[in-house]
Amino acid sequence: MRTASSLALIALLTSSPRARAETTAPLVVERGAGAERCPDAETLGTQMGQIRGRRAEEPANAYRVTFTRTEEGFSAAIRSDRAANHVRTLEHNGTNCSVLGHAVALTLALLLDSDIEPQKKVEPPPPPPSPPAAPPAEPSTSITPPTGDREITVSLAAVGLAGVLRPVAPAFAADVGVSLAPLRASVGALWGWPQSLPFGPGMVHERLLSGFARLCVPAWQRPPLRLDACSGVFAGTVTAEGEGYTRNERHTRTWIAVPLEAAFAGWSSPLGWELSLAALLPLLRPDYTIDGLGTVYASPPIGGMLSFRLIGILPW
Repeated sequence: MRTASSLALIALLTSSPRARAETTAPLVVERGAGAERCPDAETLGTQMGQIRGRRAEEPANAYRVTFTRTEEGFSAAIRSDRAANHVRTLEHNGTNCSVLGHAVALTLALLLDSDIEPQKKVEPPPPPPSPPAAPPAEPSTSITPPTGDREITVSLAAVGLAGVLRPVAPAFAADVGVSLAPLRASVGALWGWPQSLPFGPGMVHERLLSGFARLCVPAWQRPPLRLDACSGVFAGTVTAEGEGYTRNERHTRTWIAVPLEAAFAGWSSPLGWELSLAALLPLLRPDYTIDGLGTVYASPPIGGMLSFRLIGILPW
C-alpha cells in the first residue's frame, strides 16, 4: 500500500506568531467521525516530550487540535487561544492516522518552544552590548514516515469455480493475512460444494478441499478504493466416489493450480470488501475416468474463479 503525505509544515512555522506566557491551559484534542483512531491528547503529549528531549513545561497558550476524516485520508486543524482565527492545517493521504499524528506532535513541540523561549530570555538582566550570537539551530522539520500501513486481515468469500469439478461449481473460502504496504499476503482454505455428475448408468460424487497462499501488489489506489494484481498457488485434493456401477470405488487425486488474478477492493478499516476475477492454470488436473465409459469430466487447460470477499481489517 503506498502512502502519500502532504504536510504544510514550513508554512506553519514561518507564519506562526510568537506568543508570551500568561496563563496555563491544557491541550484539547477532538476527533471527528472516521478519525477515532487518531492520537488523543495524552498520546500527543508523550510524543511532544520525546521530540523535545526534555520534560514538558507549562504551556503559555491553549492549543486545540481537531482531527477529521477526508475523502483521501485525514486532516488536522491546530488553533491557539491567542489566535483563534488563525488555523494551521496538516493533511495526510492514506488509511492510517499515525503519520499525521506524528506531524501534529512535532508542530506542537515547535510552537511550545516558541512560547517558552521568550520567557527564559527576559528573566536575567540585560547583558552589556555585544556582537549578536549565532541563533541556535532550528529543530528539523523533516518527518520520516513509517515503512507503510500495517494491518491484519481476516476474510470470508463466496467463490464460483469454472472448469475444475464441472463447467461451473460453487465454493467457499476463508483466509487470514497481513498487509505491509504496499504488499498483501494471506493463507487460507478453499472448500468446493459437493458435486454429483451423472455419467452412464450411475453417478460420480466429487468433493474439493484445497489450501492456498496468495500475494497481492497494488496496481492503482485512490483510498479507500484499490486495484491489485494477485497470484499464488492452490494445492489440494479432489475425492470422487462412484454410485450405480458394477464396482463402486472411491479415489482421491491431487489438484494444483496457479491463479492470475485482478482484485478490486474497498479497503477501509474495520470492514472492507473485494471482488476478484482469476484465471486458474492447473499444474495437476483431477480428471476421473470410468472403465469402459471414459472421462467423467475433462477439465480445460485453463479454468476460472470469481470471488466476493468480506474482509475484517485490524491496524497494528
